[in-house]
Amino acid sequence: MNRSRKAYLEALVELLRTKSYSKITASDIIGRSGYGRTGFYRQFSDKNALAAALVKEHTAMYARILANDLRDSQCNMEDMVRHILEHVMQHRAEYHAILSSQIPGHGFDEFCACALVDFRIMANARPNCSDAELDYDLFYYATTRQFADYLRYWDAHGYEPAAPQMAKCIAGVIDHLSPGDALRFDNSDGAESRGDVGLISFAELS
Repeated sequence: MNRSRKAYLEALVELLRTKSYSKITASDIIGRSGYGRTGFYRQFSDKNALAAALVKEHTAMYARILANDLRDSQCNMEDMVRHILEHVMQHRAEYHAILSSQIPGHGFDEFCACALVDFRIMANARPNCSDAELDYDLFYYATTRQFADYLRYWDAHGYEPAAPQMAKCIAGVIDHLSPGDALRFDNSDGAESRGDVGLISFAELS
């Protein structure tokens, strides 16, 4: 990445720490960067193009971290989650803007879509699964959105608890969830039971 491009991206990130995206102008970014208008408009048509580049850069890093961990047989689920959370904490301002969809057209949904593209490019990054029928596009689409929702929850709670504890929490949720799991609760009112727990359908909650 050339120096001016990096400076414009860093300027946007710095401004996002104190201002909402809608109130940041291209002039603000250029002034904070230390580089000129000509250099900015040579690389970006406007601040939205710069924001798109920022999102793509972070989705690529996100996908690369996960892909590297998937290739590492010694890396468990908690390790994988912690590595992502540590990355997010290092780039808290930009992830807050992305996860809270502060940047029109470059928010949560776009982050997930870009990450899916990056995973497709990393064709050798495959989950440790023996099921030959597994649809990898569906796998990465579903798991990316699920994990990004964990990040969005963390962001909404001010990045508390700290990354190591949050990694344990998320890893625990992932380990205990599987397709078809029923919502279970203590059986104290005669509900249909399985073992010592009661079951309730999601329809009954609506």
